[in-house]
Amino acid sequence: MLIFLNKPFDDNIVEEFIDKVNSATNVDSITVYLSSFGGDVSITPILRDIIQNYQMKLIACSSLESSALDLFLTTNTPRTVLDETVGMFHRTYLTDVNIYNDFKPLNKNKSLLNIWKSEPVCLSLVENFLELSPTDKKKVKNGENIYLNHNQLREALKKSIKYFDKNLVD
Repeated sequence: MLIFLNKPFDDNIVEEFIDKVNSATNVDSITVYLSSFGGDVSITPILRDIIQNYQMKLIACSSLESSALDLFLTTNTPRTVLDETVGMFHRTYLTDVNIYNDFKPLNKNKSLLNIWKSEPVCLSLVENFLELSPTDKKKVKNGENIYLNHNQLREALKKSIKYFDKNLVD
């Protein structure tokens, strides 16, 4: 079965994905084509868990941006990058922090905001796989996007595979 994930990451894409997986007659033979501009970072672990648990083949195509790039590089499953696929990496940001008129975060989101602000920018697995130059790391820290061609994505994929082989992470 082929599944094409080509929408922003949100609750709807998870529901659609689960429906497609549940309708498959043989979940061991699912191939997922991934082309997304990313979206809600809290959706990435859900998709990763499903894809990884069933060891679905994951194929990067067209464009992998933001959390879609994270999903692709941090899922321990068979993966490949198609020619002409491009990627975009940037600093993760929270989309669900609500702000009052006085510009203070709502109490329920204050803890999330504090955790996010305390996380070092340069320690993410994806950033390590991309082997960003000091200049690119500075750009990411300043909120700029870093764009990647398919060869750079393939090199990052090699590092990701090596990481999972070395650490035997499932």
